[in-house]
Amino acid sequence: MGLISFDEKSGRFRSLTEHLHCGQFNNEGNINPWHLLPLFIPQWDGDVSSVLEQKTADDLLTNDTTIFVRSRICRIFPAFHERITPSSTILTDSYLLCRGKTSYEFKSELRDYKDEILLARLSQQDVFVSLATRRPIPLPMWFGDLYRPQKDSNHGNPEYMQRISQKPMKHVVCAQLSDCDSNHHVTHTAYVKYAQDCAFHAVQQNAFRSYSGDISRYSIKTIGILYIGEILAGDFITIEAWEDELQSGKLNFIMLKTDRDVCHCYLEYYLGDRKSVV
Repeated sequence: MGLISFDEKSGRFRSLTEHLHCGQFNNEGNINPWHLLPLFIPQWDGDVSSVLEQKTADDLLTNDTTIFVRSRICRIFPAFHERITPSSTILTDSYLLCRGKTSYEFKSELRDYKDEILLARLSQQDVFVSLATRRPIPLPMWFGDLYRPQKDSNHGNPEYMQRISQKPMKHVVCAQLSDCDSNHHVTHTAYVKYAQDCAFHAVQQNAFRSYSGDISRYSIKTIGILYIGEILAGDFITIEAWEDELQSGKLNFIMLKTDRDVCHCYLEYYLGDRKSVV
């Protein structure tokens, strides 16, 4: 992996993922949804300070501050499933947009290295937080000056879900140490893994009207996540799941820890098996 270029005028990074690997795909040939999110993050080897003359979000981090990922929405287009295999090379284009006083948006696109066809798009809302208070704090002035949003920009990130009146399907998981970072916090991608596992069991029980058999045979279309609270290694999480009443194929998930919401998530797949998508 490596940084290819940085456009100072647009603030866009371009980096390269040279090869995916077989472990990121299931037996049906579909990429596992939780392996998608890391592909959107710019990757480079070593110190790039000599390449970047402009400050980035990394310059926000100090001993007293951190970045909290508030939400993500990821859209995967049919071209991704048509073209991408374990031997594929992917380009990642990403940039930042300032949002208000305490948050900014990270946007990223995946493109085929061969002809730069658009494969997938991510919009992520990040919040600048004080480590002492765990509360949002104002972004520095230089950040707002560098990353003012474009007039036609639209973030459209996930919002809180309304519970349905009928009983949802329920699934319980225990957060494993292998799903956590060095501080024993469950990683962002593990939330998607938990939702996919829940969907697998729900489909086995015929809980969703649009899916049958094995959820792994369906190609992922959309991932939406709203992070509300943290999950630690050893925590037991109850997941409530149901298919959206208004949008067929959209699966909603609410994750709870001791009866408090910690994550709202939805997954949407292309209806029909992989052959119907590619």
